[in-house]
Amino acid sequence: MAAVREKAAHGAVAQAYWIKAALAATAGGAPPGPVAAFEQPATVDQAGEVAWLRQVARAYRKSSTAQAQSLLTTAEEAA
Repeated sequence: MAAVREKAAHGAVAQAYWIKAALAATAGGAPPGPVAAFEQPATVDQAGEVAWLRQVARAYRKSSTAQAQSLLTTAEEAA
């Protein structure tokens, strides 16, 4: 989680990187890890939640597998 925060200051980008890294780790046979606690904006309605999820999806599409692998490597080194 700390590695994700260092690589991406924006909350939606950090969440997108974490999702991609988690999927890559799972595909590589890694055992399940702890749940990530992400700070995200408090929304008061569905429109706000949809806007947040669109930001995460946009960041996810822009992230690469290499970025996710870099996060996994950093996390493994920190452990």
